[in-house]
Amino acid sequence: MFSTSKNKSASDKTPENRSLAKNVAPTIVSSDLHVSGNLSTDGDMQIDGIIEGNIRSGTLAVGESAVVCGEIYADKVIIRGKVTGRIRAREVELMSSARVIGDIWHEVLSIDSGAFIEGHCKHIKKQDGQDFPTVEENLTGAVPLRYTKNHQKQDDKVVSESS
Repeated sequence: MFSTSKNKSASDKTPENRSLAKNVAPTIVSSDLHVSGNLSTDGDMQIDGIIEGNIRSGTLAVGESAVVCGEIYADKVIIRGKVTGRIRAREVELMSSARVIGDIWHEVLSIDSGAFIEGHCKHIKKQDGQDFPTVEENLTGAVPLRYTKNHQKQDDKVVSESS
């Protein structure tokens, strides 16, 4: 509606065009919003609500009140809330209020005292001339986890934390 071209070509995903996307306003998911589905942007995203699905972003900030059930792919991730699922990013920061259940694949990892992790941390070194795989390559066949209040994932079963 507002663009001059309706067909997006593969050249739209070049690093030069991705850097142009960073000049737009960040995407904000407020604390009263519950999203079921995948989110994708080349820009920045702030999550304060509940997301049941996979997320791809340039920079992703997960707020203290946020709950993410799904996989995350980003250049940089700052987590203050709860994430259940794999995180794959160049730079990952887990703040003291972070609770992560899932594996973290990273180039740079920073963990504040008090952060909770249940999963493996794997250092991924960028290959010469290679970038991280795109979200489309990573999310093929991925199924987002279901969100239920006060849950944790154990051996593919969702059990109550009070059990």
